[in-house]
Amino acid sequence: MNPHPTRLRLGIATGLVCALAATPSAAQVQERPARDQLGVFGGGRAPDPPQERRRVPTTTRTISELSLTTNALGGYDAIEGTARNTSDDGLSPHTSGAMGFVESTLRFAIGRGERSFDVSGRGYLTSFARQELAGGGDLRVNAAIPFGGKNRLELSQQVRNQPQVTLGEFSHLETGIGADVIPDRDPTLTPSYQQSWSLGTAATLSRQWTTRQLTGATYGYASADYPPGFGFDSRTQSGSLDYNWQFVRSTAMTARYSLELTEFDAADVQSASTQTVDVGFDYRRRISPQRNISFSVSVGASEIDSEATATMPRQKYWTPAGDVSVGIDVGRSWLVQGTYSRSATLLTRLTPEMFVGDAFMARAGGLISRRLDATMSAGVSRGVYGGLDENQAGDPGQYRGATATAQLRWALTPRVATFVNYSYYDYIVENVPLDGTLPPDSRNHSIRVGFSLWLGGRATQPAVDSRRR
Repeated sequence: MNPHPTRLRLGIATGLVCALAATPSAAQVQERPARDQLGVFGGGRAPDPPQERRRVPTTTRTISELSLTTNALGGYDAIEGTARNTSDDGLSPHTSGAMGFVESTLRFAIGRGERSFDVSGRGYLTSFARQELAGGGDLRVNAAIPFGGKNRLELSQQVRNQPQVTLGEFSHLETGIGADVIPDRDPTLTPSYQQSWSLGTAATLSRQWTTRQLTGATYGYASADYPPGFGFDSRTQSGSLDYNWQFVRSTAMTARYSLELTEFDAADVQSASTQTVDVGFDYRRRISPQRNISFSVSVGASEIDSEATATMPRQKYWTPAGDVSVGIDVGRSWLVQGTYSRSATLLTRLTPEMFVGDAFMARAGGLISRRLDATMSAGVSRGVYGGLDENQAGDPGQYRGATATAQLRWALTPRVATFVNYSYYDYIVENVPLDGTLPPDSRNHSIRVGFSLWLGGRATQPAVDSRRR
């Protein structure tokens, strides 16, 4: 195996995200550090088994973790935007006022070399002024199994119940930037509250043909279910093929083909499909024992086929697609990242129509001292209906979004920390039929103060020298 990661892993991860993105995935309200670091809180984050294997190629170590993490916080939200209607069908508008939130996550993980198993379950409750308690949770299971010497099977399963209404306009950045900074993943940053269910399953089979060539195939299934009259219930199947050729030690060329088909349960809405072909390259270099630099880019095109609905004619057209990602380690603990993506986007909470979306997000984070860490991020997004003839009347539907966050966390002990977090999130939807309860625009300024409790431990078994087997 290569001593350096390659972009095929990102391609495989993208396939997994697409398969699981019928609705946004859950994320902690408190942002995690952008880079593995040995701060006081949580006892320091142990490296993943594959990272450990790359560091010492001739050895493997078994790393296991059992932990319980609880976050409790309170704060105030200042909400601006178009007035919302009050609904008797399970949707509650989010208004300005004080808020409270508590969540707990139980996680077990074990890994050795390329083999790993990770299961986590989370539950949370949130409350806002003049509103009842709302609760949700999720269960995630991930496994990686090497076999036959050169093959690797990755499996992922997620089930979620969430009370928040989310749009998902930043969802296609999750692979490049991390789910914990995506605003529509935060249960407390939402224009309205309404229960929904989602399910995601994905499987990836990859093979290392030579020391420089790697291929992968991914299949995924996802579903989203909303209360009657709110959102468009959907079933999504996706697949992708990836090829990676590492022609020099630090640089690889990549190629990818993906296909995604979404079918809607509504009788007057049929389906929407996307197929994408792209090529690119990935550059990753270790500039010191603790610092890396990475740059990847891919360019291609997507064919979008969206069947006719009551409000829109059938659309079938090609559009440019691609992404760019940059990551730079600064010092011993800081990481600066930036990601841009252009792709076909479905916002099933709004409409079954396909948008062509552009999104950019940057983040930075690291240790100020062993007890104090900081994270910050900012991003913008925009999407429009594509493929409209110039003879069609009316302006195309579109959305715009913006977000910014900043957080400081102070470790009181290795198991207890306190943090303060500021978040800004706004969006606007134009020329898209809404159900009358979701506001067409919203701006949210949020300040949070809370505590984190981490209980658990990690164990590392002695390394085994593979050359003695």
